[in-house]
Amino acid sequence: MPIEWPKDVSQSEMDDDTSSLGSYLSSSDESDDSVDQSALIQEEWEESMRQIEAVLSVIILPFFGKWWGRRFAFWAFDRYKIFGLTPALIGMSR
Repeated sequence: MPIEWPKDVSQSEMDDDTSSLGSYLSSSDESDDSVDQSALIQEEWEESMRQIEAVLSVIILPFFGKWWGRRFAFWAFDRYKIFGLTPALIGMSR
């Protein structure tokens, strides 16, 4: 099966095609461009927020949770060594 090559188009026919596009593009298309641009900006902003949320939930919160947990465990163990298993361990005195 032979391949059909496109017919040669003269420069004047190409100019006619592009000039008809000029009338097609109007001021409403310019406003559509600004709407599209604002939608793109909003989409990029939401993607940035998702990335920040992922960093917070995967890296920062577990790091600080581990750090505070260990700090509390050392504090609680020091109080246990001082007071033993008495009500004073949790701050209640008789």
